[in-house]
Amino acid sequence: MLLPYWNRLGDVSQLESYPSSGIIHTSCRAMDMNTTLDVTLDDGRSVIVRQRHRYAFDPIFETWSTTKFQSEIQLLRWLYVNSTIPVPKVLEVGSDFFIEEKMPGSTVALLWHSWSKNAKENFMSAYVDIVLELFRFSTPQRIGSVSTNAVEGSSILSVGPRIAPRASCSSPNTFDDVFELFNFLVVVKRQTVEEMKPDDQERAKQVLSAIESKALSLLRGINDPLLLQCVLTHADLHNYNILVDDHGTITAVLDWEINYIQPAILCADYPAWLSDEGPNDPDFAFRNYWWDESPTERRRLRSQFEEMVRERNPNFYKCLTEGRDLRAIVAWFSDTNEDPGFERMASWAKSRL
Repeated sequence: MLLPYWNRLGDVSQLESYPSSGIIHTSCRAMDMNTTLDVTLDDGRSVIVRQRHRYAFDPIFETWSTTKFQSEIQLLRWLYVNSTIPVPKVLEVGSDFFIEEKMPGSTVALLWHSWSKNAKENFMSAYVDIVLELFRFSTPQRIGSVSTNAVEGSSILSVGPRIAPRASCSSPNTFDDVFELFNFLVVVKRQTVEEMKPDDQERAKQVLSAIESKALSLLRGINDPLLLQCVLTHADLHNYNILVDDHGTITAVLDWEINYIQPAILCADYPAWLSDEGPNDPDFAFRNYWWDESPTERRRLRSQFEEMVRERNPNFYKCLTEGRDLRAIVAWFSDTNEDPGFERMASWAKSRL
């Protein structure tokens, strides 16, 4: 039996045992959307245990938590069989946990600043290979996340409701097209207006209405079906979810619980830690936001990223460059940082759109 752990409410629990293996030691690696434990077994192996949080008294959060958790399991199993992307093998699945192999390496975030320019460029080349492989997968032409009801052994992914980092931003259904998706995101963003002070609410409504109109105009202007073709993306691919070895070779891509199947124009994007778009724009970012790289180096590496994808996949490059404004709007609609009256979003729109 694994050692006990305590959830955010102070309730104590234990994970079910891993068949035929005794537990020597556990350590908690994370306790955010899931509890993640690093476990040493009595046969010398190390494994990772991911335990979902339960929300027994909130059916909406419980459904979100369960669906998100099962989606990650299905996608990991599918990628392990159908891709060259290094992902951990799922070893065991329990009622509210799964056990995966522990992948070698350290996070990019821990090593990034120790790398030379050449080392960063070599890593970027390997990173591009991974995002382009995701971009090429055949997926259903509906918008959502990987379905929890996927048929095991199938070479084709199934799509289910869109699972976002927050339950309030998740949808109970899939979407037929990008207009339905944007309508949903606007509704979700509009709900946050109700939490503002009365003086800020009217201003926020005006800002949201104006940006919604701009987004619809951009969407109506898309005349290339390629841009709207649905593809798979890891929606949380920051530098803490990528492991590398001492030579900078990517050894694992982790934490697939937030994944989207959505139009390519929204999926083709720069590495998250190099982005200056939307809420990450230094001129309009939240006051406590910070970047992992200097402005000059971010620009240099984004330019290099563009050159790499243009050479290897012109379609990705087309989506990357033509989708900047739409992706930035989606990012603003999903931003949870304080923004009374949507003043930061309004200033960004006035300057950038």
